[in-house]
Amino acid sequence: MGGLWRAGAVVLFLSVLWPGALAGQERLERIRVGTVGTTADAGIYIAQEKGFFREERVEVMVQNTFRTGGEMIPFVATGELPVAGGAMDAAFINAVRQGIRMRAVATKGSMKQQVLVVRRDLFERGLRTVAGLRGRRIAVSSPSGAVAFELQEALRTAGLTLDDVQLVTLRFVDMPIALQNGSVDAALMIEPSRTVAVEGLNVARDLMTLDRVLPDFPIGVLFYGERMVQERDLGTRWMAAYVRGLRYYERARREGRLEEIRRILSRYLQYEGVVWERMIWPDLRPDGTFDVRYLRPLQEFMVARKAIGGVVPTEELVDFGFLQRAHEHLRRRGIRD
Repeated sequence: MGGLWRAGAVVLFLSVLWPGALAGQERLERIRVGTVGTTADAGIYIAQEKGFFREERVEVMVQNTFRTGGEMIPFVATGELPVAGGAMDAAFINAVRQGIRMRAVATKGSMKQQVLVVRRDLFERGLRTVAGLRGRRIAVSSPSGAVAFELQEALRTAGLTLDDVQLVTLRFVDMPIALQNGSVDAALMIEPSRTVAVEGLNVARDLMTLDRVLPDFPIGVLFYGERMVQERDLGTRWMAAYVRGLRYYERARREGRLEEIRRILSRYLQYEGVVWERMIWPDLRPDGTFDVRYLRPLQEFMVARKAIGGVVPTEELVDFGFLQRAHEHLRRRGIRD
């Protein structure tokens, strides 16, 4: 009898100190998130380290071993990755065209980190403008995706087209060595590969950051798979935590607290010291949105390059509803940070 009384007392004690523990109200939803592992993922990493996801009853497991955003799309399509960060690229658009229920739901990067660079020896011999790239070999991560579209717009500023250059398809991580050994003359790069080439190996020089020609272009976005699209409450709570991560990052940047951000990101990104010291830090919009007007010309470009079979309406690609509900959710909770 005494044992039963003690057991009942423990149950009562737990129910008082931990409301909902016995009813399962504090159960965390486990969400796997795929990323390519760059500073543009700062909103995710900060939300994780600051406990914002847990406050929203979400347990996030980050997998940042993917080389490209396109690699993640099949896993998002099958439900293995409910959330992923990548590019608004052909793999995503083709998946939606095939009826797979996934959406781009928020921004993740900035064009300031997308840089057109040229080999240092060519720069020192006078190749210092986009016009000088005529006939040159330029490395891109995809010959028909968003990066190629960006290069087209950069070349257009000098009256050139993609037909005036030679495209060489390489992964971003392989571009610094390609510049070093002379197998390419220029490259459209992202951080940290750009800093490795320009500051680490000292084999390249900047020609242009792509924000000059494509401000607010959706180079990096977050995708929700079918589970997140269907479970709107879960999708809203996950997004609320992410928005807090974006806000925290931008406030820290304004206040000159990048060392704190570096410490957080260092737990996920194994960059060398020179990268942290010299890289271009991204602008991450605290509202989480991006300019959807780019999607039509981007898709028309992909159609012309035979990367996709047709243009998909914007509303079938993008859903900012989770962002809107997340901001309202945070307002109701009185959270403005």
